[in-house]
Amino acid sequence: MITADHCTDIQGASWKWGGGSHTVGSSTFQAAGDTDLELFIEPASLSTWIFVGSHTDASTVLPIRGYVSPVGGNSVCYSGSRSGLVCANTLENSDTYNCIAFLQCYWTRWSTQIDGTPAAGNGDSGGPVFVPLTRPDDNTIGAYGIGIVSMIPYPSPATCTGDPGTGTTPDEGRKCSANVGFAPLSRWASAQSTHQLVITTQ
Repeated sequence: MITADHCTDIQGASWKWGGGSHTVGSSTFQAAGDTDLELFIEPASLSTWIFVGSHTDASTVLPIRGYVSPVGGNSVCYSGSRSGLVCANTLENSDTYNCIAFLQCYWTRWSTQIDGTPAAGNGDSGGPVFVPLTRPDDNTIGAYGIGIVSMIPYPSPATCTGDPGTGTTPDEGRKCSANVGFAPLSRWASAQSTHQLVITTQ
């Protein structure tokens, strides 16, 4: 399992979800490729599904069918745990090297939400970034993973989408932005040979 490297700096830490009732896994180390990716060792079976509903929807999911590399001008969707699903984010043409904090610097691909809707913010880190996979009749049947939510510019003046926390301005709780940076899966996949992506085929 992969999440944001900047969310943990302790190897072997146990991560949970669902109010602490389900163990996600144990943190290992920053993934190869110099991106904001952290690998987890899963103690049980892996899930190859991602949540794609609102921030309160814990039932709408899509299967992961594979992964793709980011291409400038293409559109991606974000599915942060606090913002929920926000699509129509146009990718920039190349990765840039950005720092979140001292010694936390990563290769990042940025995007801009075409309508200016805040696409992600605090609390969304580690959420999936994906390209929907559709049939010719445009019924969504899965997703190609492309990365995980990593960072937003600072300061970020946008009112947040989804769960704003204690306030709706940057000074009162969450900070959100229509410009979001994500950690590309392709940099990790091409820089290592010890792990592979688990893909849903049905």
